[in-house]
Amino acid sequence: MNIEQKLLSIIKNHYRTIVACFILLAMFSAATARFSVEHSIESWVDKSSDHYQQYQRMVAEFGDDATLFVAYDRADLTSNDLADYQSLIEHIRASEGVDTVYDPVDMFLLNLEGDNLDEIVIDDLKKTFAQRPSDFRNVLMSADMKTLGILIILDQEFESLHPRIVNEVKQGLAEIGLRCHFAGTGYFSEVLSESLTHDLTVVISGLVIITILVLLWFLRSPVVLVCVIAGIGISLLFTLALTSMMGIQFNLLTLILYPLVFCIGITGSIHLFSRREQGLWHLESAFNKIFKPSVVTMITTIVGCAAFIIAPQTVVRDMGLVFPVAISISYLVMIIFVPSAYLLLSNNRALPPLFVSSSASSYPRKNIIINLLLICTAIVAVFQLHKLRTEPDAIYFFSPDSELVQSYQFIEDRLAGLLIVDMIVGTTDGRSVMTQGNLEQISRLVKNARSLPGLTTIISPLDWLQSYKEAAVMPELKQAYISNDRATMRITFRFRSTSGPSYRANIDGLNRLWNEYDHPGLTMHITGLLPLILEAQDALLKTQAVVFPVILILMTLVLSFIIRSPKVLLCACLANILPLIIMAGAMVMLEIPVNSINLFVVSVMLGVIVDDTVHLLYAWKQNASIERAMHEVKPALWITTLTIVLAFTSLLFSSLRPVAQFGLLSAIAVIIAYLCDVYMLPMLLGRRKLSA
Repeated sequence: MNIEQKLLSIIKNHYRTIVACFILLAMFSAATARFSVEHSIESWVDKSSDHYQQYQRMVAEFGDDATLFVAYDRADLTSNDLADYQSLIEHIRASEGVDTVYDPVDMFLLNLEGDNLDEIVIDDLKKTFAQRPSDFRNVLMSADMKTLGILIILDQEFESLHPRIVNEVKQGLAEIGLRCHFAGTGYFSEVLSESLTHDLTVVISGLVIITILVLLWFLRSPVVLVCVIAGIGISLLFTLALTSMMGIQFNLLTLILYPLVFCIGITGSIHLFSRREQGLWHLESAFNKIFKPSVVTMITTIVGCAAFIIAPQTVVRDMGLVFPVAISISYLVMIIFVPSAYLLLSNNRALPPLFVSSSASSYPRKNIIINLLLICTAIVAVFQLHKLRTEPDAIYFFSPDSELVQSYQFIEDRLAGLLIVDMIVGTTDGRSVMTQGNLEQISRLVKNARSLPGLTTIISPLDWLQSYKEAAVMPELKQAYISNDRATMRITFRFRSTSGPSYRANIDGLNRLWNEYDHPGLTMHITGLLPLILEAQDALLKTQAVVFPVILILMTLVLSFIIRSPKVLLCACLANILPLIIMAGAMVMLEIPVNSINLFVVSVMLGVIVDDTVHLLYAWKQNASIERAMHEVKPALWITTLTIVLAFTSLLFSSLRPVAQFGLLSAIAVIIAYLCDVYMLPMLLGRRKLSA
């Protein structure tokens, strides 16, 4: 007796015990699972890179880089509110998790009595700003003095307190009556966390509705529906519990996990319960037909998702562990728990007939037309691939009309850019960077940099060295831009993120300006969170370009366990690569850039779409006829395709654009894959036969 027969015997003889064990384990998982969301921007960088070490040295030397930025109209701050405003600022400054607060009212605008804004000072600042390039003061005050900004530097050692600080600032300013716009890493992370929580609720609700409708419509059995829903719930609980034990937090990619688990549960159950003999369902026959292909599809899906584990970012690499765990659990639950639960609840009642007819297509002309369209579309897509572009800027995760993007645009239109690039300039011999010769070189660089497209503000020690005495500058500001030994200097370049050039163009522009002249005795490197994200995305693209062929080879090797013919393997690979090529072409046509989320749609979808190919080829092997194989599995193929499409299109309701794009691209790939399996693969195989 082989493992397949042993497992079937255990299910038939001990199904009550199996169901009880799964339910008890699910209850234990529910009690132990801890759902926590990873939403920090820093989690998306490669912490093993040399550039990250440089960034860490900058933070250690010049202070924390996490910020909360608030902008408001000066006219909204009345003299009656000033005392409450100052009390709030002092409260924020004293809060645990806050490093520094730069407030223009306290720094520049109060009159001598401290009870109102000094209009003379305001007029003088207007004149000054009109006559000279923007400096650090323009981050806090607009040139026309109509808009003011509060810059709060957050202590990264207390990252868990940042959401509370953001909420306290928002609530406090709202109580004063200020209409505020927010930005910065602290605010972005909080919005991202809220979006994740909202999207999880929407996506899971949509998936439950899809599961109920599809199973009731196709299989017409409330008992099967209950078993499958319970199996999916158990799979998710097991996954949550195991990932909690592994110390892994959930993130943006988690939104992809839920449709994947639902798809595995639903499609596996559809294949199990749709295999009939003369219209009747028998567990032994159905189990024997789907067990081996299910094991193969589990392995291929795991291989497809293994691309995550080679990513340079920890947050992505963690998903390379979570996804295979979730896939393995889902397949085991589907193959063991679902049939056991059905035996327990059905009382040997016969399943109702399937909703759809299982007749295969018998229109050769239609088949030829569809195949020609697929081939032509793929050829067009190949010639479009060079137009694919990347977009690492996380602000484009949100739609242009979202509150976050509107706030960023308001701040950048009135104050300063929010795409921040830091340049660290030091001396080669460790001596002071503040000598006359060094300052002249740095001044020339700063002057030339003001012509860069999208640049709004440059902040450097030159601002106060050239304008007023250094002793008059806030100690916190000096510490943020000149090292204690005065051997290094920090220069911050603020570019527009909502309408400016790309990251790469900005960084390349700064490097070009530095390299235009020799800088004897000086060294320079560019750092900051945003350049690190760009670097990590570039590394991610390079690793995935290498990983994808490896995944394709591994999947081919897995398929070779059930298909020994090289020609058939080649046909199967072609039928599964074609959908991915067409999907990539659709990205160009729909102007969807590659980002750190939809980048994985190729490897994940390759693992998903190969499932139906495996079931078809295994049925062909068993029946020795492609016509009989298609007659047997086509009902399951088209309903699983519909299920996967509906499941992944639930991601379209996400407020995060890359997640919605992932759902759309997945649906396109799955639809094309169905056409390739049903029309192209039979044509390629012709009358070739496989031995059983």
